[in-house]
Amino acid sequence: MLLERLLGNSFADLHPQIAARFAHTAREESLHFKGTMDVVRRSAAGWLLAQLTRFSGLLPTGHGHKVPFEFNIRPSGLSWMKHRCYHFADGNFDFRSTMQPDNQGRLVERFRRRPRHVPGPACRGRYPHFADRGYFVHWRRYRVPLPAWFHPGRFELVHRNLDARRFSVRLTLRHALFGTMIEQSGVFESGALSKHSVSH
Repeated sequence: MLLERLLGNSFADLHPQIAARFAHTAREESLHFKGTMDVVRRSAAGWLLAQLTRFSGLLPTGHGHKVPFEFNIRPSGLSWMKHRCYHFADGNFDFRSTMQPDNQGRLVERFRRRPRHVPGPACRGRYPHFADRGYFVHWRRYRVPLPAWFHPGRFELVHRNLDARRFSVRLTLRHALFGTMIEQSGVFESGALSKHSVSH
């Protein structure tokens, strides 16, 4: 299981309901979570960044409160293929990525037509916490890190358990020069797969 491998001995420190939630991936079952983003907020610089990266499908161009949201994971070995869908009033925004360890055991998230991202998983208390370790691009056989001012910003996500089915998520994206670009928070629960489920 991807999360257990990445956290190592710290996986045993997770809240047992969180560990059980992600243990389904050991059987390579698709997971589906649905809920509401209580807030999807971005600064003026965040709006501009979202417009400039529309082709990549990396950042939502919309904002609002009480935004219905779906999050799907399709595991395959030590990879997670993830699909997020924001149901904004003026239309849906879909975001896809793949997370997997690289040949040095570091977690890498690959975006469509975007630099690759290295999130660092850890336990904060009994909850999983992801904070990025930078972005990079591949050039031939070389891995080229991007300077902090050039990439979208420092990504941080904290997952907190509410009960056996529900959990909360808080996500921020902070740029080295422009401060907090994106801020989102919401409550979700496990659910049946919908037509928006992750596809091959």
